[in-house]
Amino acid sequence: MKGRAAAGHLCVDVMARQFVDRPLVDLPQPFTRVGVRVPRCAVERYVHLGAAIAGRLEFARDIAVVIRNAGDGGPAIIVGHAFGSWVARMTAIDHPELVRGVVMVAAAAKAYPVGFPGAKELSEAVQKSGDFALPTSERLRYLRLAFFAPNSDPRAWLQGWHPAADEVQLAAGRATKQSEWWSGGGVPLLDLQGELDPFKPRTMSNEMRDEFGERVSVVVIPDASHAVIQEQPNAAAAAILAWIAKLPQ
Repeated sequence: MKGRAAAGHLCVDVMARQFVDRPLVDLPQPFTRVGVRVPRCAVERYVHLGAAIAGRLEFARDIAVVIRNAGDGGPAIIVGHAFGSWVARMTAIDHPELVRGVVMVAAAAKAYPVGFPGAKELSEAVQKSGDFALPTSERLRYLRLAFFAPNSDPRAWLQGWHPAADEVQLAAGRATKQSEWWSGGGVPLLDLQGELDPFKPRTMSNEMRDEFGERVSVVVIPDASHAVIQEQPNAAAAAILAWIAKLPQ
């Protein structure tokens, strides 16, 4: 049975590494209009406790707690941007009874961070974008390189960076093999991509569907890069809601 609308669904928003992305809770109208509740999850508490506890993407346990506390007993849809998509998929594997589906927003290609030309430079640009010691002009150059399409304004991402959180999340990534979270278990996946996202080269656009078949849907948003929700919020929200509406009840 397919859902006619997204009404009543719980959609959990998992932020990217430095929490710079525009969260779904800042895009309330398309979601609340059809009754979707969107609690936001971040990993700020780990910053104070230290990187040692963040092994194997333990953030997934926090997402499970949010779903149990915010939901009505039914499974949730998890929306994860970039690193957040790792956590979302880990949650689906560790707590399959709580996850109805996963939206991977701007998820990097499987070969990242070393497996395609320019990947190393992208990793450097991520770090430089949040380096407050650099001149604003230089940071904007790195933001455009890594995150924004040519027609987009990157200035919104000059703020909102949390280097301490970045270190914790990097530690979690190092402690967790990609093979542990990559598949997202057996739940439906939406691979929501910016057409110009350098972390997902066009030649790798369909890699998830090629590997996992029909449980993966791929939507590519034009005129957007890695910051796809910041750049094209209406198109991104519409794509997510349309996918939710087609999920089995």
